[in-house]
Amino acid sequence: MEGLNAYFITGTSRGLGEALATELLKEGDNQVFGLGRSCSLAHGRYHHYHLDLSAAESVGAFRFRLPKGTRRAVLINNAGMIAPVAPVGRIDNQTLMDNLTVNLISPAMLMNNFIRHTQRNRAQRLIINISSGAGRHTVDSWAAYCAAKAGLDMFSEVLHAEQPIHHAERAVRIFSIAPGVVDTGMQAQIRAVPKKDFPTKDRFVKMKADGLLTPAHKTARSILKILDRPRNMRIFAWM
Repeated sequence: MEGLNAYFITGTSRGLGEALATELLKEGDNQVFGLGRSCSLAHGRYHHYHLDLSAAESVGAFRFRLPKGTRRAVLINNAGMIAPVAPVGRIDNQTLMDNLTVNLISPAMLMNNFIRHTQRNRAQRLIINISSGAGRHTVDSWAAYCAAKAGLDMFSEVLHAEQPIHHAERAVRIFSIAPGVVDTGMQAQIRAVPKKDFPTKDRFVKMKADGLLTPAHKTARSILKILDRPRNMRIFAWM
């Protein structure tokens, strides 16, 4: 177990999170710790924490514990939700609150706890946030999702700026990545939204029909390449 890599990934039950975990588990010195409500992976080096990412109090209480001999500790904030997809004024307030919690508040608290709980460990520490182009330009009917991803980007940028000031010798490398349009369940949800709530959904339907969605496993491999050269990568990355 000496010299292992510990990866904490939210939302590993499906989609990109499952693909990231699967790719990482191909290497014998990687251990993956999934954080989420459900678990679909069974592997000797996969460990699951049942954590409701829409329950801020539970997320805030989560403690990161690194296995003995960890040489690299990585937090990947991957879990996300697209709902509510509707114009402001027709949004369900509970769903709005859940969206902001899952997409912004919980990732922020996990980053805060990750840094706090690992600051005395000598392992190299990295954080990868799965952001979205929707955090950098507007999409009609996606007010909650756009706002949350924009907030995640800014939180990442502030954290990045703090490192040489507060953690000069134990700096955390942080990346906020917009992975493009990935063929996941979230895309299927988008295509199922009634057009009255999402007038431009035909663009997403056409992308699927034209084969323009990237398979999750290919996106996962591209994201994980960052781990091979973290010091040469910019905080924000597009794929």
